Amino acid sequence: MCKMKNHFTGRFINQYQDFFSMINKETYLIPISSCLKTFGYCRSTIIDFQLSELEFIPNSLFELMIKHKYWKIQDIIDYYGKDHEKNLIEYFEFLYVNRYAYFGEKYETELFPDFSMEWDFPALITNAIVDIADFDKFEYSKLIESLDEIHCFHLQLRFLKEIRSKDKIVELVKLVYEASFHTLSLYLPFDVFEDYEKVSDFIKEYPKIDNISVFRSPENRKVILDEYFAFINFTVNSFDPESTCGYVDAKFFSLSVNHFTESQLHNTCLNRKICIDSEGYIKNCPSMKHHYGHITETTLGEVIDKQGFKDCWFIKKDDIDVCQDCEFRHICTDCRAFIKDPNNIYSQPAKCGYNPYIAKWQNEDGWISVEQWRKENPEWEKQAIELRELHKKYIAINE
Repeated sequence: MCKMKNHFTGRFINQYQDFFSMINKETYLIPISSCLKTFGYCRSTIIDFQLSELEFIPNSLFELMIKHKYWKIQDIIDYYGKDHEKNLIEYFEFLYVNRYAYFGEKYETELFPDFSMEWDFPALITNAIVDIADFDKFEYSKLIESLDEIHCFHLQLRFLKEIRSKDKIVELVKLVYEASFHTLSLYLPFDVFEDYEKVSDFIKEYPKIDNISVFRSPENRKVILDEYFAFINFTVNSFDPESTCGYVDAKFFSLSVNHFTESQLHNTCLNRKICIDSEGYIKNCPSMKHHYGHITETTLGEVIDKQGFKDCWFIKKDDIDVCQDCEFRHICTDCRAFIKDPNNIYSQPAKCGYNPYIAKWQNEDGWISVEQWRKENPEWEKQAIELRELHKKYIAINE
Protein backbone atom coordinates (compact mmCIF):
# COMPACT_ATOMS: atom_id res chain seq x y z
CA MET A 1 0.00 0.00 0.00
CA CYS A 2 1.20 3.50 -0.88
CA LYS A 3 1.28 5.72 2.21
CA MET A 4 1.59 9.43 1.40
CA LYS A 5 2.61 12.10 3.86
CA ASN A 6 2.60 15.83 3.21
CA HIS A 7 3.69 17.34 6.50
CA PHE A 8 6.89 19.05 5.49
CA THR A 9 6.10 22.75 5.31
CA GLY A 10 6.77 24.47 8.62
CA ARG A 11 6.85 21.19 10.45
CA PHE A 12 10.04 21.69 12.40
CA ILE A 13 10.59 25.43 12.47
CA ASN A 14 9.50 25.74 16.15
CA GLN A 15 12.18 23.26 17.10
CA TYR A 16 14.86 25.16 15.21
CA GLN A 17 16.83 26.36 18.24
CA ASP A 18 16.92 22.90 19.84
CA PHE A 19 18.14 21.16 16.73
CA PHE A 20 20.53 24.00 15.90
CA SER A 21 22.27 23.55 19.24
CA MET A 22 22.25 19.74 18.95
CA ILE A 23 23.64 19.29 15.45
CA ASN A 24 27.38 18.99 15.03
CA LYS A 25 28.30 21.14 12.06
CA GLU A 26 31.52 19.20 11.61
CA THR A 27 29.56 16.06 10.66
CA TYR A 28 28.69 15.10 7.09
CA LEU A 29 25.36 14.80 5.28
CA ILE A 30 24.89 11.10 4.44
CA PRO A 31 21.58 10.29 2.67
CA ILE A 32 20.10 6.89 3.52
CA SER A 33 20.46 4.67 0.45
CA SER A 34 17.03 3.03 0.70
CA CYS A 35 15.26 6.41 0.58
CA LEU A 36 15.02 7.32 -3.09
CA LYS A 37 14.02 10.64 -4.58
CA THR A 38 12.25 11.71 -7.77
CA PHE A 39 11.99 15.31 -8.92
CA GLY A 40 8.84 16.84 -10.35
CA TYR A 41 8.15 20.13 -12.04
CA CYS A 42 6.87 21.84 -8.88
CA ARG A 43 7.73 19.34 -6.12
CA SER A 44 9.67 16.15 -5.55
CA THR A 45 9.05 12.90 -3.71
CA ILE A 46 11.20 10.89 -1.34
CA ILE A 47 10.27 7.27 -0.71
CA ASP A 48 11.32 5.15 2.24
CA PHE A 49 11.14 1.67 0.73
CA GLN A 50 11.64 -0.02 4.08
CA LEU A 51 8.47 1.59 5.45
CA SER A 52 6.64 1.87 2.10
CA GLU A 53 6.04 5.57 2.70
CA LEU A 54 6.16 8.52 0.32
CA GLU A 55 6.59 12.15 1.29
CA PHE A 56 6.58 15.31 -0.77
CA ILE A 57 9.62 17.57 -0.51
CA PRO A 58 10.56 20.91 -2.10
CA ASN A 59 12.69 20.71 -5.23
CA SER A 60 15.28 22.79 -3.37
CA LEU A 61 15.73 19.95 -0.85
CA PHE A 62 16.01 17.43 -3.68
CA GLU A 63 18.80 19.54 -5.18
CA LEU A 64 20.56 19.97 -1.84
CA MET A 65 20.64 16.20 -1.25
CA ILE A 66 22.23 15.65 -4.66
CA LYS A 67 24.62 18.56 -4.83
CA HIS A 68 25.85 18.32 -1.23
CA LYS A 69 25.84 14.60 -0.61
CA TYR A 70 28.74 13.76 1.75
CA TRP A 71 29.41 17.44 2.38
CA LYS A 72 30.23 18.76 5.85
CA ILE A 73 27.24 20.58 7.38
CA GLN A 74 29.24 23.75 7.98
CA ASP A 75 30.41 23.76 4.36
CA ILE A 76 26.80 23.52 3.15
CA ILE A 77 25.82 26.47 5.34
CA ASP A 78 28.81 28.46 4.07
CA TYR A 79 27.88 27.62 0.48
CA TYR A 80 24.40 29.14 0.78
CA GLY A 81 25.29 31.90 3.23
CA LYS A 82 24.23 32.95 6.72
CA ASP A 83 20.87 34.27 5.50
CA HIS A 84 19.76 30.73 4.60
CA GLU A 85 21.09 29.00 7.72
CA LYS A 86 17.71 28.79 9.45
CA ASN A 87 16.07 27.10 6.44
CA LEU A 88 19.00 24.73 6.04
CA ILE A 89 18.81 23.64 9.68
CA GLU A 90 15.11 22.97 9.19
CA TYR A 91 15.96 20.79 6.17
CA PHE A 92 18.59 18.90 8.16
CA GLU A 93 16.17 18.32 11.03
CA PHE A 94 13.52 17.03 8.64
CA LEU A 95 15.99 14.57 7.11
CA TYR A 96 17.21 13.47 10.53
CA VAL A 97 13.81 13.02 12.21
CA ASN A 98 12.41 11.06 9.26
CA ARG A 99 15.61 9.02 8.90
CA TYR A 100 16.13 10.11 5.32
CA ALA A 101 19.72 11.05 6.16
CA TYR A 102 22.42 10.41 8.72
CA PHE A 103 24.96 12.91 10.03
CA GLY A 104 28.27 11.19 10.64
CA GLU A 105 32.02 11.32 10.42
CA LYS A 106 33.94 11.47 7.16
CA TYR A 107 34.92 7.79 7.25
CA GLU A 108 31.25 6.80 7.67
CA THR A 109 30.36 8.02 4.18
CA GLU A 110 31.94 4.81 2.88
CA LEU A 111 29.60 2.74 5.05
CA PHE A 112 26.52 3.96 3.13
CA PRO A 113 26.98 2.79 -0.48
CA ASP A 114 24.82 4.18 -3.25
CA PHE A 115 21.63 2.31 -4.07
CA SER A 116 21.95 0.34 -7.29
CA MET A 117 19.41 1.30 -9.95
CA GLU A 118 20.08 -1.86 -11.95
CA TRP A 119 17.12 -4.10 -12.68
CA ASP A 120 16.93 -7.63 -14.02
CA PHE A 121 14.76 -10.71 -13.72
CA PRO A 122 15.61 -14.39 -14.24
CA ALA A 123 13.06 -14.87 -17.01
CA LEU A 124 12.77 -13.66 -20.59
CA ILE A 125 9.01 -13.14 -20.07
CA THR A 126 7.86 -12.05 -16.63
CA ASN A 127 4.13 -11.93 -17.36
CA ALA A 128 1.58 -12.94 -19.96
CA ILE A 129 -2.11 -12.28 -20.60
CA VAL A 130 -4.33 -14.75 -22.44
CA ASP A 131 -7.87 -13.73 -23.40
CA ILE A 132 -10.33 -16.59 -23.92
CA ALA A 133 -13.75 -16.05 -25.50
CA ASP A 134 -14.24 -19.46 -27.12
CA PHE A 135 -12.55 -22.70 -26.05
CA ASP A 136 -13.05 -24.17 -29.53
CA LYS A 137 -10.90 -21.60 -31.36
CA PHE A 138 -7.61 -23.42 -30.68
CA GLU A 139 -5.87 -25.66 -28.17
CA TYR A 140 -5.25 -23.47 -25.14
CA SER A 141 -3.48 -26.33 -23.39
CA LYS A 142 -0.70 -26.14 -26.00
CA LEU A 143 -0.51 -22.38 -25.50
CA ILE A 144 -0.04 -22.88 -21.76
CA GLU A 145 2.72 -25.37 -22.51
CA SER A 146 4.40 -22.86 -24.85
CA LEU A 147 4.35 -20.18 -22.15
CA ASP A 148 5.79 -22.67 -19.70
CA GLU A 149 8.62 -23.49 -22.12
CA ILE A 150 9.75 -19.84 -22.16
CA HIS A 151 9.58 -19.81 -18.32
CA CYS A 152 6.86 -17.19 -18.00
CA PHE A 153 6.70 -16.14 -14.35
CA HIS A 154 3.13 -14.82 -13.96
CA LEU A 155 0.09 -15.69 -16.08
CA GLN A 156 -3.26 -13.93 -16.29
CA LEU A 157 -6.20 -15.78 -17.84
CA ARG A 158 -9.20 -13.63 -18.77
CA PHE A 159 -12.38 -15.56 -19.55
CA LEU A 160 -14.57 -13.24 -21.58
CA LYS A 161 -18.18 -13.01 -22.65
CA GLU A 162 -20.48 -15.92 -21.84
CA ILE A 163 -17.95 -18.61 -20.95
CA ARG A 164 -19.51 -20.82 -18.28
CA SER A 165 -17.62 -24.06 -18.82
CA LYS A 166 -16.28 -24.59 -15.34
CA ASP A 167 -14.72 -27.95 -16.26
CA LYS A 168 -12.60 -26.42 -19.04
CA ILE A 169 -11.55 -23.53 -16.81
CA VAL A 170 -10.52 -25.93 -14.07
CA GLU A 171 -8.64 -28.02 -16.63
CA LEU A 172 -6.58 -25.01 -17.72
CA VAL A 173 -5.95 -23.84 -14.15
CA LYS A 174 -4.79 -27.31 -13.20
CA LEU A 175 -2.38 -27.31 -16.14
CA VAL A 176 -0.96 -23.95 -14.99
CA TYR A 177 -0.71 -25.21 -11.42
CA GLU A 178 1.34 -28.22 -12.48
CA ALA A 179 3.66 -26.13 -14.69
CA SER A 180 6.47 -23.80 -13.58
CA PHE A 181 4.41 -20.59 -13.40
CA HIS A 182 4.91 -18.81 -10.10
CA THR A 183 1.52 -17.07 -9.86
CA LEU A 184 -1.81 -16.98 -11.69
CA SER A 185 -4.59 -14.42 -11.79
CA LEU A 186 -8.07 -14.90 -13.24
CA TYR A 187 -10.91 -12.83 -14.67
CA LEU A 188 -14.14 -14.80 -14.89
CA PRO A 189 -17.93 -14.35 -14.66
CA PHE A 190 -19.80 -15.14 -11.46
CA ASP A 191 -21.86 -17.74 -13.36
CA VAL A 192 -18.86 -20.11 -13.35
CA PHE A 193 -19.14 -20.75 -9.60
CA GLU A 194 -22.45 -19.11 -8.63
CA ASP A 195 -21.29 -18.97 -5.02
CA TYR A 196 -18.89 -16.72 -3.10
CA GLU A 197 -17.44 -19.51 -0.97
CA LYS A 198 -16.71 -21.70 -3.97
CA VAL A 199 -14.46 -18.99 -5.42
CA SER A 200 -12.46 -18.90 -2.17
CA ASP A 201 -12.28 -22.68 -2.15
CA PHE A 202 -10.87 -22.56 -5.68
CA ILE A 203 -7.90 -20.51 -4.47
CA LYS A 204 -7.37 -22.90 -1.57
CA GLU A 205 -7.29 -25.80 -4.00
CA TYR A 206 -4.90 -24.03 -6.39
CA PRO A 207 -2.79 -21.67 -4.22
CA LYS A 208 -0.76 -20.38 -7.17
CA ILE A 209 -3.76 -18.12 -7.77
CA ASP A 210 -2.97 -14.76 -6.18
CA ASN A 211 -6.12 -12.90 -7.24
CA ILE A 212 -9.45 -13.44 -8.97
CA SER A 213 -11.67 -10.74 -10.41
CA VAL A 214 -15.27 -11.96 -10.62
CA PHE A 215 -17.53 -9.84 -12.80
CA ARG A 216 -21.34 -9.75 -13.04
CA SER A 217 -21.60 -10.66 -9.36
CA PRO A 218 -24.80 -10.07 -7.35
CA GLU A 219 -22.96 -7.42 -5.29
CA ASN A 220 -19.63 -5.66 -4.93
CA ARG A 221 -17.43 -7.42 -2.41
CA LYS A 222 -13.73 -7.89 -1.64
CA VAL A 223 -12.42 -11.02 0.06
CA ILE A 224 -8.85 -11.27 1.38
CA LEU A 225 -7.33 -14.67 2.04
CA ASP A 226 -4.33 -13.75 4.19
CA GLU A 227 -3.18 -17.32 4.62
CA TYR A 228 -2.86 -17.71 0.84
CA PHE A 229 -1.61 -14.15 0.12
CA ALA A 230 -4.54 -13.78 -2.26
CA PHE A 231 -7.66 -11.68 -2.74
CA ILE A 232 -10.93 -11.79 -4.69
CA ASN A 233 -12.76 -8.80 -6.15
CA PHE A 234 -16.45 -9.31 -6.85
CA THR A 235 -18.09 -6.64 -9.00
CA VAL A 236 -21.59 -6.18 -10.37
CA ASN A 237 -20.12 -4.72 -13.56
CA SER A 238 -19.39 -6.61 -16.74
CA PHE A 239 -15.78 -7.03 -17.79
CA ASP A 240 -14.77 -4.66 -20.56
CA PRO A 241 -10.98 -4.70 -21.17
CA GLU A 242 -11.15 -1.59 -23.35
CA SER A 243 -12.76 0.55 -20.65
CA THR A 244 -10.74 -0.78 -17.70
CA CYS A 245 -7.27 -0.78 -19.30
CA GLY A 246 -4.89 2.14 -18.98
CA TYR A 247 -6.21 4.14 -16.04
CA VAL A 248 -3.62 6.12 -14.08
CA ASP A 249 -4.58 6.67 -10.46
CA ALA A 250 -2.78 6.98 -7.12
CA LYS A 251 -4.42 3.75 -5.95
CA PHE A 252 -2.35 1.91 -8.56
CA PHE A 253 0.99 3.34 -7.41
CA SER A 254 3.61 0.78 -6.41
CA LEU A 255 6.13 1.57 -3.66
CA SER A 256 8.36 -1.38 -4.46
CA VAL A 257 12.07 -1.31 -5.18
CA ASN A 258 11.51 -3.69 -8.09
CA HIS A 259 9.03 -1.33 -9.77
CA PHE A 260 11.14 1.77 -9.08
CA THR A 261 14.34 0.31 -10.53
CA GLU A 262 12.62 -1.33 -13.50
CA SER A 263 11.06 2.01 -14.43
CA GLN A 264 14.48 3.66 -14.80
CA LEU A 265 15.08 1.99 -18.17
CA HIS A 266 11.88 0.08 -18.95
CA ASN A 267 8.15 0.40 -19.39
CA THR A 268 6.68 -1.21 -16.27
CA CYS A 269 3.49 -2.25 -18.06
CA LEU A 270 4.93 -3.77 -21.23
CA ASN A 271 8.46 -4.83 -20.28
CA ARG A 272 8.93 -8.58 -20.79
CA LYS A 273 5.21 -9.06 -21.38
CA ILE A 274 3.53 -11.12 -24.07
CA CYS A 275 -0.21 -11.32 -24.74
CA ILE A 276 -2.58 -13.41 -26.83
CA ASP A 277 -5.92 -11.82 -27.59
CA SER A 278 -9.22 -13.69 -27.92
CA GLU A 279 -8.64 -14.17 -31.67
CA GLY A 280 -5.24 -15.76 -31.11
CA TYR A 281 -3.07 -12.84 -32.21
CA ILE A 282 0.18 -12.28 -30.33
CA LYS A 283 0.69 -8.73 -29.05
CA ASN A 284 2.50 -6.60 -26.50
CA CYS A 285 -0.90 -5.82 -24.94
CA PRO A 286 -4.38 -7.18 -25.80
CA SER A 287 -5.69 -3.62 -26.23
CA MET A 288 -3.01 -2.63 -28.75
CA LYS A 289 -3.87 -2.84 -32.43
CA HIS A 290 -0.57 -4.15 -33.79
CA HIS A 291 0.13 -7.87 -33.66
CA TYR A 292 3.12 -10.09 -34.50
CA GLY A 293 1.37 -13.14 -35.88
CA HIS A 294 -1.15 -15.82 -34.92
CA ILE A 295 -0.44 -18.59 -32.43
CA THR A 296 -1.35 -21.21 -35.06
CA GLU A 297 1.23 -19.84 -37.50
CA THR A 298 4.24 -18.91 -35.35
CA THR A 299 5.79 -19.70 -31.98
CA LEU A 300 6.08 -17.40 -28.99
CA GLY A 301 9.87 -17.68 -29.15
CA GLU A 302 9.88 -16.56 -32.80
CA VAL A 303 7.67 -13.57 -31.96
CA ILE A 304 9.89 -12.47 -29.06
CA ASP A 305 12.88 -12.49 -31.43
CA LYS A 306 11.01 -10.55 -34.12
CA GLN A 307 12.25 -7.07 -34.93
CA GLY A 308 10.15 -4.47 -33.13
CA PHE A 309 8.50 -6.72 -30.54
CA LYS A 310 10.79 -5.60 -27.71
CA ASP A 311 10.83 -1.90 -28.67
CA CYS A 312 8.04 -0.94 -26.29
CA TRP A 313 9.86 -2.62 -23.40
CA PHE A 314 12.20 0.39 -23.36
CA ILE A 315 9.67 3.23 -23.54
CA LYS A 316 10.37 4.57 -20.07
CA LYS A 317 8.57 7.30 -18.16
CA ASP A 318 11.56 9.65 -18.45
CA ASP A 319 10.92 9.74 -22.22
CA ILE A 320 7.13 10.15 -22.18
CA ASP A 321 5.62 13.61 -22.60
CA VAL A 322 4.26 15.08 -19.34
CA CYS A 323 5.24 11.92 -17.41
CA GLN A 324 8.90 12.96 -17.59
CA ASP A 325 8.04 16.02 -15.46
CA CYS A 326 5.92 14.12 -12.92
CA GLU A 327 7.10 13.33 -9.39
CA PHE A 328 5.17 10.03 -9.44
CA ARG A 329 6.63 8.59 -12.63
CA HIS A 330 8.79 5.87 -11.07
CA ILE A 331 5.97 4.42 -8.98
CA CYS A 332 3.22 4.91 -11.55
CA THR A 333 1.60 2.63 -14.09
CA ASP A 334 1.73 3.33 -17.81
CA CYS A 335 -0.33 2.59 -20.91
CA ARG A 336 0.74 2.69 -24.55
CA ALA A 337 -2.57 1.33 -25.88
CA PHE A 338 -4.53 4.47 -24.98
CA ILE A 339 -2.50 7.65 -25.43
CA LYS A 340 -3.46 11.27 -26.07
CA ASP A 341 -1.73 11.44 -29.46
CA PRO A 342 -2.01 8.11 -31.33
CA ASN A 343 0.67 9.31 -33.76
CA ASN A 344 3.26 9.75 -31.00
CA ILE A 345 4.25 6.60 -29.11
CA TYR A 346 5.77 8.85 -26.40
CA SER A 347 2.47 10.65 -25.78
CA GLN A 348 0.95 10.94 -22.29
CA PRO A 349 -1.49 8.18 -21.24
CA ALA A 350 -4.97 9.27 -22.31
CA LYS A 351 -6.57 8.17 -19.04
CA CYS A 352 -4.31 10.16 -16.71
CA GLY A 353 -6.00 13.03 -14.88
CA TYR A 354 -2.95 14.37 -13.04
CA ASN A 355 -1.30 17.67 -13.94
CA PRO A 356 2.28 17.66 -12.57
CA TYR A 357 2.79 21.32 -13.46
CA ILE A 358 0.32 22.37 -10.75
CA ALA A 359 0.41 19.13 -8.66
CA LYS A 360 -3.33 18.55 -8.87
CA TRP A 361 -5.59 15.66 -9.82
CA GLN A 362 -8.60 16.24 -12.03
CA ASN A 363 -11.06 16.03 -9.12
CA GLU A 364 -9.22 18.70 -7.09
CA ASP A 365 -10.11 22.39 -6.95
CA GLY A 366 -7.99 24.55 -9.22
CA TRP A 367 -7.17 21.75 -11.68
CA ILE A 368 -6.72 22.65 -15.33
CA SER A 369 -5.58 20.42 -18.16
CA VAL A 370 -1.91 20.14 -19.09
CA GLU A 371 -2.70 21.54 -22.53
CA GLN A 372 -4.38 24.65 -21.10
CA TRP A 373 -1.62 25.18 -18.53
CA ARG A 374 1.13 24.95 -21.13
CA LYS A 375 -0.69 27.42 -23.33
CA GLU A 376 -0.93 29.89 -20.43
CA ASN A 377 2.74 29.34 -19.45
CA PRO A 378 4.84 29.43 -22.66
CA GLU A 379 8.14 29.46 -20.69
CA TRP A 380 7.43 26.14 -18.94
CA GLU A 381 9.77 24.06 -21.08
CA LYS A 382 12.95 25.91 -20.08
CA GLN A 383 12.45 25.09 -16.39
CA ALA A 384 11.40 21.53 -17.22
CA ILE A 385 14.62 20.92 -19.17
CA GLU A 386 16.72 22.25 -16.29
CA LEU A 387 14.99 19.89 -13.85
CA ARG A 388 15.41 16.92 -16.17
CA GLU A 389 19.14 17.60 -16.36
CA LEU A 390 19.27 17.70 -12.56
CA HIS A 391 17.59 14.32 -12.41
CA LYS A 392 20.07 12.87 -14.92
CA LYS A 393 22.82 14.02 -12.58
CA TYR A 394 21.13 12.23 -9.71
CA ILE A 395 20.93 9.00 -11.72
CA ALA A 396 24.60 9.34 -12.71
CA ILE A 397 25.60 9.67 -9.05
CA ASN A 398 23.77 6.43 -8.22
CA GLU A 399 25.12 4.38 -11.13
